[in-house]
Amino acid sequence: MPSLEYNLLSVSQIISALNCTVTFWPFYCVFQDILTWKTLGCGVKRGNLYYLELTKIGEQQYSTACSATKSDRILSEVWLWHKRLGHLSFSYLKKLKPHLFTELQILDLQCDICELAKSHRKPFSSSFNKSSKPFMVIHSDIWGPATISFMSKARYFITFIDECTWITWVSLLHKKSDASTAFQEFHNMVKTQFQKQIQV
Repeated sequence: MPSLEYNLLSVSQIISALNCTVTFWPFYCVFQDILTWKTLGCGVKRGNLYYLELTKIGEQQYSTACSATKSDRILSEVWLWHKRLGHLSFSYLKKLKPHLFTELQILDLQCDICELAKSHRKPFSSSFNKSSKPFMVIHSDIWGPATISFMSKARYFITFIDECTWITWVSLLHKKSDASTAFQEFHNMVKTQFQKQIQV
């Protein structure tokens, strides 16, 4: 709260930040390191609050812990925005949120998902047995059933792709078993319109 004159500290936060124990008495409290039992600071009760006074060792430990906590918070916020914006590149994210990159270097940030998504696959080797004339080889595939039927009430479709020209014909099917009828119609269309014979 900006109107408060003093900063309030949570006991659980300070003991985890300093890795210490705290002992309360009616008028004061003592913070001690868990391993060495050195006094890191003490608090004197004034009214209902304990006013904390750290020793030099305690101040060093507390400033180190606070700076580490702050950098962790900034880093987690950078990753949160990176994921929220669909794995936006860190250079663009720096332009959007420059205050997050005052203590961070872009080169230190690496996202495994981004690297995998941007990696290139090995290209397929060139095929030398591609058909040189239309309708020598036709590739076909059936898709369906669709959750919502087409306007014609069909729920499947079959494609016929000519290997030479890559022209594609699509036929709608009411049932999967209509595929043989669709192929016969396609075969007749090739014979009558193009005067060709499908070989494969």
